[in-house]
Amino acid sequence: MAMGRLLGAYLFLLAWAGTLVWTIYESGFDFWGWLPRLFGPTLIAVLVVLSLPVLRRQDTVRPVSRGAV
Repeated sequence: MAMGRLLGAYLFLLAWAGTLVWTIYESGFDFWGWLPRLFGPTLIAVLVVLSLPVLRRQDTVRPVSRGAV
């Protein structure tokens, strides 16, 4: 994502989904067990989802490489 690539956002969201599966496995459906495991990653995931339009725009408009002279 720091390089402006959409793949980084998708990889983070995939890691967040893995964290969700791990949370369900480890603490079941207890809300208070989920809170410390998902609060931080979910806040970051919201920011990543909000940045998707910007990353999509940057991913489609790539400068043409001229190569070395």
